[in-house]
Amino acid sequence: MPHAVDAKGTDEVRFDVINRVGLVTLNRPRQLNALSYPMILALRERLRQWASRDDVVAVVLRGAGDKAFCAGGDIRALYDSYRDDMAGRGGNDGEPLYRRFFVDEYQLDFELHRYPKPVVALMDGIVMGGGMGLAQAARLRIVTERARVAMPETGIGLVPDVGASHFLSRMTPELALYVGLTGVTLGAADTLLCGLADVAVDSAALADLEATLASIDWSGCAWPGNGDTVLATLRRALVPASPVTAADAPLLKVLPALLRHFRADATPAAILQGLAGEQDACCTDRAERADRADRADRADQADRADRADRANRADGADRADGADRADDADRTGGSDGPERAEWAEWAAKTAMLLRGRSPLMTAVTRELLLRGRRLDLADCFRMELDVVCHAFTDGDFIEGVRALIVDKDQTPHWRVGSHDEVDPDAVRRFFVSPWQGERHPLASPALTC
Repeated sequence: MPHAVDAKGTDEVRFDVINRVGLVTLNRPRQLNALSYPMILALRERLRQWASRDDVVAVVLRGAGDKAFCAGGDIRALYDSYRDDMAGRGGNDGEPLYRRFFVDEYQLDFELHRYPKPVVALMDGIVMGGGMGLAQAARLRIVTERARVAMPETGIGLVPDVGASHFLSRMTPELALYVGLTGVTLGAADTLLCGLADVAVDSAALADLEATLASIDWSGCAWPGNGDTVLATLRRALVPASPVTAADAPLLKVLPALLRHFRADATPAAILQGLAGEQDACCTDRAERADRADRADRADQADRADRADRANRADGADRADGADRADDADRTGGSDGPERAEWAEWAAKTAMLLRGRSPLMTAVTRELLLRGRRLDLADCFRMELDVVCHAFTDGDFIEGVRALIVDKDQTPHWRVGSHDEVDPDAVRRFFVSPWQGERHPLASPALTC
């Protein structure tokens, strides 16, 4: 048995120290390890303690079970908190849960980004929303073949938050907008391609994690001042081999189309129009290829008859035949353009995803991600808190959760019916802080770089 001390925590999150490594286990497997408010408070408190302890040199984050690292925050609890507050049932204990939750979650995520010791996230299974907030703050992000990675908030009438306006900005604008607007789910290789993970490993290699940590030889890694050495030692222990790389990413096949359609200057309505054009172009291309093939076939028949006649009358028919066949290939265009069909299929699936998202919150997400590219980490979190608070009162979050989580009728009635009806002024109002004239909850020193 590996030597473990400090095995304390709540039922929802466990804390162990194994051979100088602080091991955090999110322990709500039936809820896909979704973050509750008590989990956030417990995580922040324990991580602050470990930061100053000499017997802890690094932290590893994992989820219990084999289905999820963390599927996000407990959005049903946030929905109930808001409804209770609007009905006057929120109690008299200060800020309602739905506000306290985001303030404390963002503070936890920010502190992880600035943590003084190496943090490793084991991205095994579902990693979405709040789980991405934890994982993307880690120095080493290890993904497995079971990973399903996404920021799907526009599908429930919210925006990608938990620092997404910062960590998605590490990508090209086109990839960031694709991931953020559509909420597409990425596998291991695509996650590596997008820069949302550092290395892949077979999930089987993590099966006996405690024993692996207990066997690490820390000689030569005296703390403090050797974070890079500690991280390199952890990587060698946890990643014996990498079965997948970014070169295996399915997205590579459609990357030219993706980069063309998800430009920073394209609104969601314009993106949808371009995706429809991609499908139309494929249909047109197929028709043109069929027409060229038909004309080439008729020409080929005539050529063969002519060559047969000339063969009876002259030598060198073989040379003429070769030349004619080369000419036939030129007329048919050579390739049948399989990449065009792949692009059209991707465009159809992407358009379907985008049409299912809240039009208003998709437009707000676009603005959030573009603004985030110009802000530092702390200001990204402050901006996200402003926008998320508006999403409850002026956006589609409550309706999205009602339709998808509470009533499960799968038919949200968004405030704006279609992407081409979104008012730019309505989008800009989401970025006006609800705390104008008051102290922002995430003002310094709440977030200090």
